[in-house]
Amino acid sequence: QPQPAPPGAAVAGIRGGINRIVPALAEDLARLGGDIRLRTPVDDLAALDGTVVVAAPSLAAPAAPGRRIDLVTLVVEQDDLDAAPRGTGLLVAAGAPVGARALTHATAKWAWLRDAAAGRHVLRLSYDATPADPVSTARADAETLLGVPLPVVVDAAHVSWVRPAAAIPPLGLTVVGETVAGSGLAGLIAHAERSAADLLAR
Repeated sequence: QPQPAPPGAAVAGIRGGINRIVPALAEDLARLGGDIRLRTPVDDLAALDGTVVVAAPSLAAPAAPGRRIDLVTLVVEQDDLDAAPRGTGLLVAAGAPVGARALTHATAKWAWLRDAAAGRHVLRLSYDATPADPVSTARADAETLLGVPLPVVVDAAHVSWVRPAAAIPPLGLTVVGETVAGSGLAGLIAHAERSAADLLAR
């Protein structure tokens, strides 16, 4: 009888969080003699030396409007969550009595985060529109979805952005990132590897 996979095993990630990948890549590029330029207007790409790779949504014409996403993260104390009553999370069906579209029980999903949380639980809820009171709404929605009260919210954070739609890069320009590769770490890495292979083959 095969043993069930541990929570989060089907999802690739980085110990310590995906935020670590940007400075690590920047260090690798600097060692190789590359140059990173942020918020730099360019009038003539042909005037630049070497290979230019762009990760800038405004340079890739979108095929459709982007999608707004709001994420509310809660750090809570609740022993009833130790058993991960909804596993690593869930997607919410249309018509459900909550505003959240999904819930991730992050400390059930990532062992490194569970260790860092020291007995607390980290929950992340996503919304298609900004709730009037993001933290209170997320807390109420999490209680409904998880089936347990959350009387102690230790900390919370709310971020929102527009996820760019799929795009077609300008002819002759190597564009990487979510606008051309889609969302998700696995898709971004696969697209970056293909782009690098194409550049090396030229």
